[in-house]
Amino acid sequence: MLTSGDRSHVPPGGSTRSLHLAGRAADFYVEGVSLTEAFNRIRASGILNDGNFEFINHLGVCNGGPATIPAHLHLGHYSTNQNRHMIEECGSYRVVGP
Repeated sequence: MLTSGDRSHVPPGGSTRSLHLAGRAADFYVEGVSLTEAFNRIRASGILNDGNFEFINHLGVCNGGPATIPAHLHLGHYSTNQNRHMIEECGSYRVVGP
């Protein structure tokens, strides 16, 4: 289910460098599957390995700090040769691949 796409504003706590602002990103979730399971399945498929993709699992949980609410998956496309898969929790990003 697509929850967000292109936007012209930066939401509270959002990044001024967001690929959404350039029309190059979407947020989504897969009904009936946990975000972590969907994230892991998509990564394991290899479909995002040969490209310029930013793939983030925004966990939406945080103990005492800002959280990305609601939790969601983010898929962006870079215009340069980059490819990063990350998990975000409490505003902290951990690179997990590709």
